[in-house]
Amino acid sequence: MKTSKNILISLSIYFFIRIFSYLFHPQTPLWSQSPTNSLLSLLILILAAYLIYKKDERGWYIVAGEIILGGSGGYLSIFGISLRTCLLITSLSIYFPQKLYNEKKEFFSKFKTEHYLILILFTAAFFSASNGLYHNHVRGNIISDLIPYFFLLYLFPLSELWLSDKFRDLGKKAILAAIFGNAILILFTQIGFSSEIFTLQDQYYHWYRDVALGKITDLNLHFYRLVLNEHLLLIPLTIYFIADIIKNKLNKINLLALFSLLFILTNNLTRIYLLALATGILILFSFKKWKRWLVVSAVSTISFLVIFTTFHTIASRGQSLGLEFFGIRLQSIVAPQIEDSSLSRIILLPKILEKIKTNLILGSGTGDTVTIYSPVFKQNITTTNFDWGYLEIWAEMGSIGLLIWIAFIFYTFYTIIKNKRKYNKQILSAVLVAFLIINITSPALFHVFGTLLLIIFFTPVGLEYSHSAGGIIIGQNGKIILVNNKKHFDWWTPPKGGIAENETPLETAKREIFEETGLKNITYIKDLGYFYNLKSWDNKPYFKKNSMFLFKTTEISLSPQDSDNPEAKWFTIDEAINIIQNTYYKNFIIKTKHDLR
Repeated sequence: MKTSKNILISLSIYFFIRIFSYLFHPQTPLWSQSPTNSLLSLLILILAAYLIYKKDERGWYIVAGEIILGGSGGYLSIFGISLRTCLLITSLSIYFPQKLYNEKKEFFSKFKTEHYLILILFTAAFFSASNGLYHNHVRGNIISDLIPYFFLLYLFPLSELWLSDKFRDLGKKAILAAIFGNAILILFTQIGFSSEIFTLQDQYYHWYRDVALGKITDLNLHFYRLVLNEHLLLIPLTIYFIADIIKNKLNKINLLALFSLLFILTNNLTRIYLLALATGILILFSFKKWKRWLVVSAVSTISFLVIFTTFHTIASRGQSLGLEFFGIRLQSIVAPQIEDSSLSRIILLPKILEKIKTNLILGSGTGDTVTIYSPVFKQNITTTNFDWGYLEIWAEMGSIGLLIWIAFIFYTFYTIIKNKRKYNKQILSAVLVAFLIINITSPALFHVFGTLLLIIFFTPVGLEYSHSAGGIIIGQNGKIILVNNKKHFDWWTPPKGGIAENETPLETAKREIFEETGLKNITYIKDLGYFYNLKSWDNKPYFKKNSMFLFKTTEISLSPQDSDNPEAKWFTIDEAINIIQNTYYKNFIIKTKHDLR
């Protein structure tokens, strides 16, 4: 019930944003109402900034909610600057100074290879922007190309936020709401244009194109190809839900999400998306679950075709199933002249290669443009859209920038293969390979959604999982017990340990307390909750849940039974906070301090 409620709330926010932007956005005909949009956006920004400054997790909920539910990010803006960009700059401007001030050298000691690679890639993007200025590129284009690289820096707060159950749960519900909302929006738009309630160049068309930043293409017979920027994540999400259904018991909400994604895909119809999806599904193949893989893959494929032919038949008033469209799209791969978008891409190719040749090492800089003859508009046009993802990186960032990107991609694969759980390796590899395929003919990797997807691979998602339990024991003098694990870490923590088979967390806590302190007579008071932390064992990270309970005792003498934890001592609460080196346990003691008095 709670799951459905959270999804409905997120879905309401999803549509409120779009309806509000339709009525109060400077790109719509209601020019006089545009200050309302800026005012609301400013209030949201101030609230998020205040909460983040106060280290309140809800501030990051606003940031994440805008990214997930805000689509392309063009719906809300503050005097022409998107709310997404304002939230990005503001949140990071608060986060990093606070981190550096509070943690000082400890902040840098936590850096891993991915953090250094992100900073190198970020630096390369900055150099490319400077190079763009040197080559007199339009400043607005340079900034637009540079902004997605700033989103890489979200890895730092996201790695911490991922340890929060509530953040992960609300994030998942928001993603489900965004999928359902997008499917409804696409259905509404398709029906509107197919029934001629909406027409090309009318108010809704301009809102969809200029505010939602979408594309509408008439495919004849009253059927329209509908594309939105957030569709860059269409295939990664589809692969994820297919994998989830293959691996786990059937979940109705996840099944509905998969069908919603397939419906969106029938209206998007991007060739490279179909190729990426097919490749991703092949990577998901497992001999252990081959029957389920075959069934889910077949049902997904058949569902896609049934949804497409049904809607195309209805839209065309029974004149066509639409299957001939796939023939044209496939033929255009070998004969691009028969289809405008394929022909445009081929015309772009020699121009891009010439730019690469001219500035082979350093590139021409971000914000570059290409001038070609457009078969669509029947005239020369200048565009920032190169339509060849890897070649655009090479042209703008040069061979050095391309090599940095290649190193980043290879390290991402390395992280997946080395650190993730067995089946999660397969899922994440399928998602990454599919996205790399999409980048062949789209600026996917260096789009905002692309950079956000990439940093998710470096969060605890998919890591090995463990569960431990422990306790905080209060003595008659108000002191608590800490034990020193000298064998592995030589630092002080409350007594705790891994949960054995057929053991409850509370039973584990009592057992571990006896083993690590020798106390037999302890009285259970309350459940203090749990927290997550990242651990490393044999140079392999894993995701650990720690359940903690509160006990009291009248015993004073401590006699540890566990050779791994040979020392146990009583500390005042303030002494314990000062001596605990593990940040996660320190923060937990601080958080529950009022329960220990």
